[in-house]
Amino acid sequence: MKYKKTFFRFIFLYIKNFINPPKRLTFVTINVFDYLKGTDKPEVIVKQMGGQIGEWGDVISGTPQLRKGDEVILFLVNNKESYEIHSIALGAFRVYSNDLGEKRVINDFRNVNLIDPSTGREVKADEANPSFALFPFLSQIRSYLSD
Repeated sequence: MKYKKTFFRFIFLYIKNFINPPKRLTFVTINVFDYLKGTDKPEVIVKQMGGQIGEWGDVISGTPQLRKGDEVILFLVNNKESYEIHSIALGAFRVYSNDLGEKRVINDFRNVNLIDPSTGREVKADEANPSFALFPFLSQIRSYLSD
């Protein structure tokens, strides 16, 4: 099955958890701030494996931890009635402000264990992934999409 990739920049509205036996799924309704490519819907629903209902929860390694109020850039694929993040953690970038108030973007590896193959030691996500200035990052993506 061939997916059409859709690229968005989001600010979250709210997160809902639904149980869909035998899997626990989280459906995130997202307010779209800016489209890099794709549809012009004001909201989209992103489906992720894992989530929590009451005292019970599932954590899927590599799944981005999406929180209410986050600003993120997501690379999505359309999967019928909802979207899924492309390549799990590789398709999610967190936007944040550094100590100088500059908006930066970083690939969100908070829920992924990274191992340096040469030393065998665990590498923290901040060490493995540099951050980038937001607006040049968005411009670069737009230039790739226009080719």
